[in-house]
Amino acid sequence: MENIEQSSGRAMKKNFRSFFTYLFVVIACITSMLIGYYCGTRNGVEIATNAALEFLEYKASDPVETDLSRLTSEPIAVYGSDSPEKIVMVFTDLQCPSCSTFMEESLKNLVEDRSIRLEFFDYPSDSHKYARLAAAYTRCAVKNGVDYLSYTGHLNADYSEWSSMLKESNVSEYLLQTSIKYGADEDSMNLCIINDDVYQEIDSNIADAAALGVEGTPSFIIGNHLITGYVSRRTFNSMLNEFSN
Repeated sequence: MENIEQSSGRAMKKNFRSFFTYLFVVIACITSMLIGYYCGTRNGVEIATNAALEFLEYKASDPVETDLSRLTSEPIAVYGSDSPEKIVMVFTDLQCPSCSTFMEESLKNLVEDRSIRLEFFDYPSDSHKYARLAAAYTRCAVKNGVDYLSYTGHLNADYSEWSSMLKESNVSEYLLQTSIKYGADEDSMNLCIINDDVYQEIDSNIADAAALGVEGTPSFIIGNHLITGYVSRRTFNSMLNEFSN
């Protein structure tokens, strides 16, 4: 029977071999990438790098299943058919820069796709001082016939001015003028923004989001899978195909 020292020695040698094998593979991969780069296959290297980043992004987003029966409130806006093949529920905060990027990059191109239904819900963060007020003005604008994506798209595209308004505390006037620009009536907006019903609708969206497991923005649900955090358009499309009903 072999003694403990012999057994331990063989185990150590095996670990060393495993380590150096791993190290060799890593060095070989890096060397291959460098050779490919300097031999004129830079595009191939970029594709491989982007694929790796997409994989990491997908894993980081960590989709989880959620119970849609907990959703009882109405979305602020809906796009698409009544009987779609795919439904995407989006929870957003108008002071969230990554929400703006996600909506512009990944969602706007889906509006004309009749196989997809987009439903937008409010989830203003307590850490964003004017997010709740912006949500209220947006709801009032929509009630006045303003297109939701046009209104929010203006805020997204004009983010530098929107940000300066926040610093100068002129946010109410800025949001009001933006709604008027897109066709809302000023008197109707002023009456709507002081109506408690608007804020109750926002609170209902927030409560439902919490019940569904939403913890940040942007968050979206495809099928019954909740994904929290920004993902690129490519990753979003992959999730749309994988998780749809």
